[in-house]
Amino acid sequence: MKRFFDIGGVLPVSYERRQDVRMHFGGNAEADSSRFKENGCDVACTTQHRFADRFRAGTAACLIVVCLSLTSYATLEPMSLWTWLDGYGLGAGHDVAFVWQERATGTAEGYVWGCRLAPLDGTAPVDVYFDSAGALLSSAALTSLGLGVKDWDAAEADVPAAIVAFPDARGKDAGVLPFTPIAAPPLHTLDPLDHEVLLEEDAWRDETVSDSLMRYGVNRYLSYPLTLSDGFCNTGALRVERDGGWRWELQARSVDALGVRLCFDVLQLPAGVAAYVYNPDEPTAFFGPIPGGTNVWTPTIAGDGVGIFLSGDNATQLEAVSASVSRLIHVYRSPVLLEKTAGACHLDMACYPEWAEHGLAVGRLGLVTYDAWACTGALLAAPGYGENPPPLLLTANHCISSQALAHTLEVWWLYERAGCGEGEIPDMASLPRSANGAVYLAGSDANYGTDFSLLLLNEPPPATLTYLGYTTRATTVSAPAVCIHHPQGTEKRISFGYLSDTGSPRLGGAPLAPATHFHEVLWLEGSTEGGSSGSPLFLEGEMQVIGQLYGGYASCRNMDEPDYYGRFDVAYPIIAPWLSGENELPPVDAEGEPEREGEDAPPAEGEPMEGEDALWEGEQEDEGEDESDSYIFWGLIRRPTHEPAATLFRYGEILLRLLAPVLGLLLVRYFWIREVG
Repeated sequence: MKRFFDIGGVLPVSYERRQDVRMHFGGNAEADSSRFKENGCDVACTTQHRFADRFRAGTAACLIVVCLSLTSYATLEPMSLWTWLDGYGLGAGHDVAFVWQERATGTAEGYVWGCRLAPLDGTAPVDVYFDSAGALLSSAALTSLGLGVKDWDAAEADVPAAIVAFPDARGKDAGVLPFTPIAAPPLHTLDPLDHEVLLEEDAWRDETVSDSLMRYGVNRYLSYPLTLSDGFCNTGALRVERDGGWRWELQARSVDALGVRLCFDVLQLPAGVAAYVYNPDEPTAFFGPIPGGTNVWTPTIAGDGVGIFLSGDNATQLEAVSASVSRLIHVYRSPVLLEKTAGACHLDMACYPEWAEHGLAVGRLGLVTYDAWACTGALLAAPGYGENPPPLLLTANHCISSQALAHTLEVWWLYERAGCGEGEIPDMASLPRSANGAVYLAGSDANYGTDFSLLLLNEPPPATLTYLGYTTRATTVSAPAVCIHHPQGTEKRISFGYLSDTGSPRLGGAPLAPATHFHEVLWLEGSTEGGSSGSPLFLEGEMQVIGQLYGGYASCRNMDEPDYYGRFDVAYPIIAPWLSGENELPPVDAEGEPEREGEDAPPAEGEPMEGEDALWEGEQEDEGEDESDSYIFWGLIRRPTHEPAATLFRYGEILLRLLAPVLGLLLVRYFWIREVG
């Protein structure tokens, strides 16, 4: 494995060597000296004074170089996996076979990185664990964190799907508001966006990037934060009643939005204080009480307006309340528009009743990075909990790779037609939702893993949904396979194909991902698109999960191209303790509100690898950017990023990492090497 750009700073060239270096770059010291004498300035004197200035400037230049170098790494993890391994003498003589991240459940909350090392001498692989700061963890430390040694030779798992019941969550977003909105609360309005331009951006992206995440909303900042703090507000109506009760109410409107989702930068709520968001045009559509925290994303409210309501029973509470909203998501893609953009080959889930129960486990995911994106996920059965399993959700790591992203998750359930070829697409605002985010339990990316994430929903799904069974037994090429998914974020669809090993015709038959970590699938009926990421792959006969969608070039336009699914059997040793009950799950209270310990200090998003070989050389497709024997960008990209904004950010990061040392060297050359004058 190659590593690059081990920058430890730039050493200045000594003053005595400046002439040599200057001559090396084509300078003429004698000519420069004559020019100074002609101008009436002694060369030595000028050199001494200029050297002092140059020394100060050169020192500043070196500091700039170091700062630029550090800045170019600022978006990366604080320390790379290879640095950690080298620091403990583990970098040489090993191949990295698997890397994963998992939540610690012991006294010290947080996340650890696991790394399975395969010695080059052929001896048995070993597992090493690091905390988020790169400290090597002992077996005793793992035990104290509630984590056990992974059983890579566990017996085959074989779990059929089972119908189980949870308290119905449908009442969360329907009913009678526990308050009466005032007639005309203060309104903060954002001008309309050009939806056609946004859709053109999406169309361009769909044509150039296959099977990507699907954008359905864009981030917008308010002209100023809407705040309530220390008993004062900068906007809205704050009223204190004679009995001591109080309420703060206001509305925000992003004109022409199809839906609005707010972000509370801070929502500090003492006991007895409740927060709600509601639809100003239909007050029976509301969510709350909303749990407090930082960067709290509310559920999506249909329409272009959203009302905010905070209330308490004692005015003294106001001193402890802190609420601030500075941005929102403007939803611009409706189900009707999505239906027009989805490929014509997709099969209606309602036309395959034999898969109806399994389809109930599949949900449409909404998550926020900078903009809002759609993926697919599915509930997994957890045999260790009997007939009342926790709401564990399996999806792709490139959809949700950290607690920060899991915190933004909302899941729409039962987004499907009522019958085959009949009925309207259901209104998403009417669908039951798990809207309070999730806890990120474990996951691995596509570079040194199998692109999976396991989450625990903070809000239970509605009653009678299916929890999918799975199997880890060996599969065979040509075995019939099925996928249930939400292409382009549309209603639920189903695809039929088979396991393959032919590779991609677009790449001359070369596969996009190694068979040791991924299943390759060719479709016979139906396909996948952006938004299908994370959807479950089943063996058709057994109807058990064997993977989750990573990516590929397949689409309705490219039916001969394969898709790639992370292998469930590869991920199973990591998630088995969560499914069996061996690992302690974080509690969720009766109202579906999470206990949010440790959520505001997750490790940096992404993977711990820095500078590792990561991408297939050739056309870079989303959801399925891949690894092979050829790579692009000299290993600077650790894994594909699937959102346009994040992709541009990644390329900008790469450009900065390349330009920072160059710019620094140019500054050093100017201040230290250039002759006076």
